[in-house]
Amino acid sequence: MEEKKIHRAHVLIVSYPSQGHINPTFQFAKRLASKGLKITLAITNFIYKTQKPPQPSDSVQIDTISDGYDDGGFSEAESIDAYLQNMEVAGLKTLAELITKYKSSSNPIDCVVYDAFLYWALDVAKGFGLFSAAFFTQTCAVNFIYYLVHHGLLKLPVSSTPVSIPGIPLLELQDMPSFIGAQGQYPAYFEMVLNQFSNADRADLVLVNTFYKLESQVADSMSKFCPMVTIGPTLPSFYLDNRILNDNDYDLNLFTLDKSITMNWLNTKPEGSVVYVSFGSMACLANKQVEELAWGLKKSSFYFLWVIRDTEETNKLPKGFVDGIGDKGLIVNWSPQLEVLSNKALGCFFSHAGWNSTIEALSLAVPMVVMPQWTDQPTDAKFVEDVWKVGVRVRVDEDGIVRRDEIERCIREVMEGQSGREMRMNAKKWSDLAIEAKIHACNKVTPLADPSSTKTALFTLPLTYLDIYWFKVLPVERLFFYQVTDLTRDFFDSVILPKLKHSLSLTLLHYLPLAGNIMWPEGTQKPAVYFFPDNNDGVSVTVAESSSDSTDLFSLLSGNGIRKAVEFHPLVPNLSISDDKAEIITVQITLFLKEGYSIGITSHHAVLDGKSSTLFVKSWAYLCKHLQQNPTCLPPELIPFLDRNVIKDPEGRDMVELNNWFDHKQGLKVLPFAVSVDLSKLVRATFKLSREDIKKLRDKVNEIVTASDVKKSRQLHLSSFVLTLAYVFVCMFKAKTGEAQGNRNALVGFTADYRTRLDPPVPDNYFGNCNGIHGAVTEASEVKQENGVAFAAEMISDLIKGIDANVADEGSDVKIAKIVEHAKQGAFMLSVAGSTRFDVYGSDFGWGRPRKVEIVSIDRTGAVSFAESKDGGGGVEVGVVLEEQEMEVFASLFTNGLKK
Repeated sequence: MEEKKIHRAHVLIVSYPSQGHINPTFQFAKRLASKGLKITLAITNFIYKTQKPPQPSDSVQIDTISDGYDDGGFSEAESIDAYLQNMEVAGLKTLAELITKYKSSSNPIDCVVYDAFLYWALDVAKGFGLFSAAFFTQTCAVNFIYYLVHHGLLKLPVSSTPVSIPGIPLLELQDMPSFIGAQGQYPAYFEMVLNQFSNADRADLVLVNTFYKLESQVADSMSKFCPMVTIGPTLPSFYLDNRILNDNDYDLNLFTLDKSITMNWLNTKPEGSVVYVSFGSMACLANKQVEELAWGLKKSSFYFLWVIRDTEETNKLPKGFVDGIGDKGLIVNWSPQLEVLSNKALGCFFSHAGWNSTIEALSLAVPMVVMPQWTDQPTDAKFVEDVWKVGVRVRVDEDGIVRRDEIERCIREVMEGQSGREMRMNAKKWSDLAIEAKIHACNKVTPLADPSSTKTALFTLPLTYLDIYWFKVLPVERLFFYQVTDLTRDFFDSVILPKLKHSLSLTLLHYLPLAGNIMWPEGTQKPAVYFFPDNNDGVSVTVAESSSDSTDLFSLLSGNGIRKAVEFHPLVPNLSISDDKAEIITVQITLFLKEGYSIGITSHHAVLDGKSSTLFVKSWAYLCKHLQQNPTCLPPELIPFLDRNVIKDPEGRDMVELNNWFDHKQGLKVLPFAVSVDLSKLVRATFKLSREDIKKLRDKVNEIVTASDVKKSRQLHLSSFVLTLAYVFVCMFKAKTGEAQGNRNALVGFTADYRTRLDPPVPDNYFGNCNGIHGAVTEASEVKQENGVAFAAEMISDLIKGIDANVADEGSDVKIAKIVEHAKQGAFMLSVAGSTRFDVYGSDFGWGRPRKVEIVSIDRTGAVSFAESKDGGGGVEVGVVLEEQEMEVFASLFTNGLKK
């Protein structure tokens, strides 16, 4: 079914007025335009007048706002503080005027993407009711540091080092952004970088110019606090995947450029023989530093290409230096940096570690010598040397100068020897991963307008005590892999993607809560779900593509063998959760060329449990598969039951649970209930218990229990779930603890479904949370004994039988307090996500059943996942995430235990 096209979506991108910010925003604009969107890039009047030469792109329209200094730009202002203040005043006014101008045109603005330095632009966009996205041009690491400082989570001045921040290596003071490490030097800029986070949680999306695999750990940490998507590297397509025709430059230059001199000289030099020296568009070196750099370059004996921006800087060179270098060096006032970095003659980039230069070098596999100057550069340099291992950082002396001998040493380290070869190998690895990173689109799918009514009404859904019970646990991330042999991009774009989006829009008519947000308005007693049709409420959908060189990646990820856990993270989207609003569900659809596609779904546990989530996916799949026959009707068993009155709460458990989680009515954000572990060390694997395996376990447990107590064998509840959990619990305990035992306790937990246990029972298609946590604790010696599986099965069986109709016996405060107490005492803990009764493999969107279903979020919670066997043979699939050595031990225990 083809959707009517009313007009091209119009995106306004507002750039901060400097070359280092214009480059990535303009490139992002071109990338969006290549997807058929209408794009307008807003730059300041002064920048527009000083382009050298003006080069309007065929695909991107240029328009202007004012920074208050239309004739001279930044140089016209009396101070940094004056410039930033006047830019905000003038920018607020002229940006609003620009949006108003387009409002009466045939293509009004639909979305505003703004450079996060211009944080005030969000207020303008929200004032017009527009979808808005903050664009951060610096790394996740630097932004996360600013976030922590802004929210008081990192106190200034830094009192002791090294500083420990989740996802970031230990930082000394000289590794911190200069506005943090040398606080007070630039107070206006300091205020600006922190103010990026004064309202970022109100943005519908946060875009960061990096790629996930480059900063996976800090990206994961940051994504817990904002709806973040990594969209880098924002280089011209020619230097990445070459998907955009004639996209080989940034197109908008503020500096005079003569390519011919540079490239003609460079093309005469041997492969890997040239050191390229450039410190970006803003850094200014001291006279003494320029002198030391000059002599260090000459002492190294390598060819060098040195960018010195203007005459004032050139005058800092030692007397006679230029005349004495001959053909060994070339000094220019600007260069075509991407062409230089991709030239075969280049061997090393001597850089200030500005982020644009760094990500360009990473993308083009160029090792670096880094000499950071200010702002984000010290942190970038730390990552270049110690994390990505693609370069070396120069050391300064007691006067803050890098001496010529140090410069020579660093250049030789990169250009020569074993360490240089390792840096080049690492640079090539990151270059391959940079090309692999692709996000094609991020938009909202809204419930399709009901043709029988003039307007979809405001919809609210209260949260019961069983919902609030789960309010602050981590979002659940589920991933469905679908194999489509020889899948082409054209078929994906023209058939699969439109059908998935259209059927999602239809499904949301039945599942309106998912299109809304959790909010807690002033004057209301507790948070609830609100859907506002006038606010364009809907589900965020990200469309991505995996372009790994490995054609086996899809088969690997959708298989059962050992795989790196972090490989799955880019395939699931982040949920936007701020202090005053929380998304309920978000979707990512990822194309694997020639192999298939995946659907990643992240959901807020406070609105739906696993059974409701599966019901939604099945409904979406049903409507997608049957679009041609009956596009809006669901069978009765798939229609969600939304009446919350069936959950009886005469004792006011909802307010008890609410008080457990909230000290005050601020902060809807989730708790960091996650295992403290380095995610990069984790691997994932799937293990199977067949129907025959489960029968053998049942027979063995019955035999052991009968031998010890005849009465108990008739009372045990030995379901597939009980036996699987008991077996996995024992194997996992032994794999994680080894021979160490002592007095350590072991805790096993799971969620029990209450739909049939409540009085009166709740319909099977009830939509919401209708479950709770249950667990049992035992001593390590009981689990490690020869009959540990039988003991565990008996313990879990008794626990399940003890769940009676009064399911609200304990609130979240009591249960979580017990868990925390056991954790403090060093107890081993295992919990279960998923169920063997959800039929997750029944979700067929029209191109076949899932090849594999994973619960990605278990690597952050330490749980295992359960699902019914894909083949429908009555078995169980168990998803496990462990460190590699532990996984080997677990696999051996699991396999050999079944043989016994």
